[in-house]
Amino acid sequence: MLLHIPGQTSQGSVSEHLVGLVDIFPSIVDATGLPPVKQCSGTPSSEIPCHEGLSFLPLIQHPNRAWKTAVFSQATKKDMVVHSVRTASSRYTEYVNMTRLQLEKNWRSVQARELYDHSTDPTEGNNIVDKPQAQSTVEVMRAILYAGWKAALPHANVKSSGRGTYMEDT
Repeated sequence: MLLHIPGQTSQGSVSEHLVGLVDIFPSIVDATGLPPVKQCSGTPSSEIPCHEGLSFLPLIQHPNRAWKTAVFSQATKKDMVVHSVRTASSRYTEYVNMTRLQLEKNWRSVQARELYDHSTDPTEGNNIVDKPQAQSTVEVMRAILYAGWKAALPHANVKSSGRGTYMEDT
């Protein structure tokens, strides 16, 4: 991602940390100086509006700070929900059946899985999910996926206020 915010970014700043689409909204709000929107607690109907991201503006000021250990994505494909988790080294994906009438995911009904090792396969051309040597990575990535986005936050540096969630400078 390339980013320029007049008066806040300097030319040539680089951070290798992961950011997701969910981080763009709180970052724009942060850059404009508007009051932050609350981060979702996990009960969607109780908090509207809310978001699942973190402002990445603190990464601009401190590129080596503690940050998320993973980013997540979700999409639908026919009668399946596609859940992915990306870490610094890998991407793991599960295709899960979804009953359209009930709109419930059946996590016991994983139809397909993918695992890519970005250190050796950055273009994701070789799905290694069924390789015996990848099974420990599959277990770790699946645990990260099931733990969800909140478990990937840098808990030591995430602070909450009545107005939102932000990264405290360290």
